[in-house]
Amino acid sequence: MDWIRVTLGIVAVALLATPVRADDKPVTLSRTFNKGDVVRMSIETTVDANGSEVLVKLTSRATVKAVKDAGQLVVESQDEAGKVTVNGSDMDIPAGGITTLTYDKTGKLVEFKAEEGGILTPEVLRLLETMRMPILSDKQVKSGDSWQTEFDNPAVKGKKFTVKTTFAGVDKVDGADLWRLKQEGAPDTDANGAKMGYDGTYWLDPATGQIVKADVKIKDEPTIMYGTLTLTTKSTRIKPETK
Repeated sequence: MDWIRVTLGIVAVALLATPVRADDKPVTLSRTFNKGDVVRMSIETTVDANGSEVLVKLTSRATVKAVKDAGQLVVESQDEAGKVTVNGSDMDIPAGGITTLTYDKTGKLVEFKAEEGGILTPEVLRLLETMRMPILSDKQVKSGDSWQTEFDNPAVKGKKFTVKTTFAGVDKVDGADLWRLKQEGAPDTDANGAKMGYDGTYWLDPATGQIVKADVKIKDEPTIMYGTLTLTTKSTRIKPETK
């Protein structure tokens, strides 16, 4: 039976020599910002509004106002001027109000303040902002690992909702290895059980943990004046700026 031992030995050597895929290695997810950092994203959103398709193109600007000792991050976010296309006609849209967001070191939203105005209630806007930042695990993860984060629901008093995040491995994007994370949630938006669905995929720079690109779909987003909307959004980071 020497041939069996030889064959098994060859198989073992081959397995040892097989390179480990980058997305099979455990990684420690982290995020690095400095005070004064500015992140601008190019955003293109297709909106299904009661059967009519609306295209919105704009840029968003996020400025880091403070990085606290415990790793908390204070950010001012604003949509800059853009353009909306409805039935083939283009219209300019002005810049939006400023939203101030405070995250813990994992990306969990802990404080929120928004200026009045817009088509969303402050409660729904906070729900969206809770899910928009990828929440990082505080443990090493490998491809396929998931973790859940629970929040109080600002839209329905006394209710909670859960955000699920999954590390989906490493993707090669424009020649660079990027972390890919998926994040989803379906919080109630009223006391009758209506829900808003959120499904996002994010590609992060492993060197900083910052978003390079994102694809997001939001279903049944309740608005103040237009009923519920379904939105499909693609975001790409513009060249980073530092003050």
